[in-house]
Amino acid sequence: MNKAFLVCVMAILMCMGLASAATTFSTPGASAVLYDATYAVNITTTVANIENCSFIATSTLTSDSLATTWAYNDSTNDGGVNVTIDTTALEDGSDWIFTGTCYNGTNATEDVHTITSRTGVTVDNTIPAAATSLAPTTSSDENNVGTWSASVTDARTTACTLFVTTTQGTNSYAMTYSGTSCTYASYLTLPAQNSPTFIVEASDGLNETNSSSQAITVDKGGSGAASWYKQQIEVGTLTDDGEGSKKAFFFVLLFVVLVYGYYTGWFTKKKRR
Repeated sequence: MNKAFLVCVMAILMCMGLASAATTFSTPGASAVLYDATYAVNITTTVANIENCSFIATSTLTSDSLATTWAYNDSTNDGGVNVTIDTTALEDGSDWIFTGTCYNGTNATEDVHTITSRTGVTVDNTIPAAATSLAPTTSSDENNVGTWSASVTDARTTACTLFVTTTQGTNSYAMTYSGTSCTYASYLTLPAQNSPTFIVEASDGLNETNSSSQAITVDKGGSGAASWYKQQIEVGTLTDDGEGSKKAFFFVLLFVVLVYGYYTGWFTKKKRR
């Protein structure tokens, strides 16, 4: 067996050893759910003489993060390190990612080994607080003034949904969430005399909590046959097949002509005073 062959074999074995070396998060595991104040994070490694590791956790959905945490191999045995973290300090979310590095030395510059990231970790300690300060409470037009809003608890909310209920049913609308408020800036047609109500559902991506129901007083004003006809269409008493508006206009016009004819004497040949 020549020297060149031995060198090749040794090189292959070294490469295999490097390829097999791995440093991973044993806990949290895949699709893990974290929900208590004493969660044990375990980092497993096949790299010899690991002395300490540092890791962070981040969530895009909540814009929250876990500060750099250090874990030490106090036993000086190869195989991994452990540390306990308080997950109740983290905001609930389903997109937490754990990343980090381990070191063979006592500082952060010696033999750095990247920990394989753990994605899709869920933190679920609480449920969202109910939204408050719902608005609007009144509307003077058939189209709402345009902005629906509610106050929410930022640390326990990642999204909101508006549910508006009239006698025609309930419709939902995705609201814009920002900090401690949720808003829906759009005009919605609210049928008159329907006593519409609405609620705001706060979500943390895992759980939902509904607010109390808020009633809206709608006063469109207006009078006469056309106004009455329009309102009946909106509340569902009548249906509009495309010719309804024309028919309503015809009957209103006929009514005006008859009244005018009556007072001008068209039918009796005698003008009324």
